[in-house]
Amino acid sequence: MFTYYDDLDEAENKQVKLNLSSLPDSPVKLTVRLLDAAHDDEPVREEILTGKDASVYLDLALFTTCLVTLEPVD
Repeated sequence: MFTYYDDLDEAENKQVKLNLSSLPDSPVKLTVRLLDAAHDDEPVREEILTGKDASVYLDLALFTTCLVTLEPVD
């Protein structure tokens, strides 16, 4: 979980790159949930990751909290 916060209310959106490594050999589902003015802990993105390493890019508005979870795919 992380939050994009800046003291300047006029701050631009920010692109965040998450580098994931040492993922399991079996596929995992990545879920991104947002908490901000427009979202109340809603899932906004889901992906199946199949490699040992992955990079995920997220565009965040100011004062956004983001929860990223990984779970095994059945």
